[in-house]
Amino acid sequence: MNQLPTTYVRRYLDDRRGNFSLMFAGATVALLLAAGVAVDFSRAVSNQSTARNAMDAAILATARQLSLGNITADQAYDFLKTYLEGTLDDEVGPGREYQIVNFSIDPVAEKISADLKSDMPLTFMTLAGLRSKTITSGSTAVYGVDETEVVMTFDVTGSMKGSKIADLRRAAASGIDELLSGAAENSGKLRIGIVPYAEGVNTGPLYETVFVETKDSSGPPPKDTDPIAASAAADNCSTERKGSGQFTDDSPRVGKVNRDFRLAACPAAPLMPLTTDKEALKTAVGNMTEGGGTGGHIGIQWAWYLISPKWADYMPAGSAPAAYGADVRKFAIIMTDGEFNVAYEGVPKNDSQYNQAKKSMAKARKLCTNMKKKGIKIFTIGFALSERNARQLMKDCASPDTQDMTYFHEASGGNELKKVYSDIATSIKQLRLVR
Repeated sequence: MNQLPTTYVRRYLDDRRGNFSLMFAGATVALLLAAGVAVDFSRAVSNQSTARNAMDAAILATARQLSLGNITADQAYDFLKTYLEGTLDDEVGPGREYQIVNFSIDPVAEKISADLKSDMPLTFMTLAGLRSKTITSGSTAVYGVDETEVVMTFDVTGSMKGSKIADLRRAAASGIDELLSGAAENSGKLRIGIVPYAEGVNTGPLYETVFVETKDSSGPPPKDTDPIAASAAADNCSTERKGSGQFTDDSPRVGKVNRDFRLAACPAAPLMPLTTDKEALKTAVGNMTEGGGTGGHIGIQWAWYLISPKWADYMPAGSAPAAYGADVRKFAIIMTDGEFNVAYEGVPKNDSQYNQAKKSMAKARKLCTNMKKKGIKIFTIGFALSERNARQLMKDCASPDTQDMTYFHEASGGNELKKVYSDIATSIKQLRLVR
């Protein structure tokens, strides 16, 4: 009689069937808490990404306004705040979701920095005693101008006659204005050179680097130290280099640049070495006239010389190119309205320099390739191009596009050409996020 209750008691104490329910309940709470934490974490990551993108855009916009001279350092904070409010669709300041902290301007390094702080309310993590998470996103941008050298080559051949040369003059002047505006105008850090080209290039102040051939000349040109009594041509013009240095930026100490005896026409407008003189540059492009065939590779060759440190000793005062390297940015802007079709080197003496498209374009490609190997960035512009080969050459000569930079451009008319030069100028002067 006494054993029956004892048995039931033991069965009850030994029964484990309810443990699953208890374990399931506990696991469910843990899973829900984990899911909640994941939701809060995801929101935090999203908010931080939003804040970072907004701050990056605002810092760059503020730096650009400083660079252009549209705002002063004293006005920079208010501009940054207003820009952020427009981007975030929310007010920024004490007591608001977003606050600007650690704002600073370094006038020596020409940098602007700021952090954007936000306190994001948490939902599920309040169970762990955390009611909010502070998110901080910072950005720093350079608003000054890097040491920059830009050479603009211009097609002034016969096909540019009429409205096209007028469009080019206006567009080029606008591009020069844009490049030498704002912080770049008086800093002396951005210099521009120009190279008008047709069947040859008028070398202007660099005429002594040219070897004037006679009909009996053959072989590579002499060095500038060789005792050759060859006077400069009256038009100061040059064709392409001959010999082993034709696809290099070798100094005239290695070999002068040839003036082939077959040259029939030379651009009236001379090249201009690197300068910060905006008005002199605009006057020079305003005086460009058209005529002759298209020896485009000769223009590219001289563009390289104007920014090559190997030519520094031959340049006028203030025009010497800096050394290749990370401390200076070098750009060439190559413009044409048609197929390159004039060449001299490699063309037999008794043959015409005209109808040499295959040679001229091949030489241009080699020059562009070797310039890019030196770290020179090349923009190309096709103006009202109709030849497929010319368009492909401009694409091949251009530097590869990046996420932030487009190097090959086309324009069908004057207004488009002006916009292209403006876009390229903006790209060259683009501001850089440091952090």
